[in-house]
Amino acid sequence: MDTHTPTTGTAPVVAAAPAAAAQDANAKPAGTVPEADAKAAPAVADAPTKTPPAPATKIEAAVPCLLVNDMAASLDFYLNVVGFKMTMGINKEHKATDKTPAAWPSIEFAMLSSTGVHGSPGELMLEIRNPESPAGVLVGKGPLGVGVSLYLRGPDPDAIHAALPPTVKVLAPPHNEWYGMRELTLMDPNGYVVALGRETGEPCPTIPATEGKTNGDAAK
Repeated sequence: MDTHTPTTGTAPVVAAAPAAAAQDANAKPAGTVPEADAKAAPAVADAPTKTPPAPATKIEAAVPCLLVNDMAASLDFYLNVVGFKMTMGINKEHKATDKTPAAWPSIEFAMLSSTGVHGSPGELMLEIRNPESPAGVLVGKGPLGVGVSLYLRGPDPDAIHAALPPTVKVLAPPHNEWYGMRELTLMDPNGYVVALGRETGEPCPTIPATEGKTNGDAAK
């Protein structure tokens, strides 16, 4: 038996080498990001969820403004055929004009509404083609009305069709559509497509009725 061998069952303790001890002292815990990298790494996990800012204003109405070649002919169509009422007429001197047919040729801009009251639902603006306006620059000398269609809900298509003067072009006579509307489609003097629709009361086969609204409303 070797007298230098420990008599206990405990394993001998070996002292760490100086270099290894220094290396262990400088070691960083697993998963620790170096200081330089920590500054560059974005804190994605802790970033708060951003919500879009609330709009500064809300849209109160959508009012189309149509360029026209002949204001008198356009007013005759929209007032006497479709059923709008003129609320305002402005001449080239930016002054209000008379609303009678005698003043129509002098009007450069007209505001129409379904009730005759400015700001009421169902408004429409007409403006003489002006090569200096943004819309006038875009259209240039090309034809008006290309690709533009107005849908006017409420008028009686059959009554309007029966009273049409022969000068108005009919694109589609009164007929029922699958979404619960009876419609008449005309072309105005400038080439714009104008559809007039009224609910038939028939259920739409593919669009469920919404509470407080008909299927025709849901389709439009």
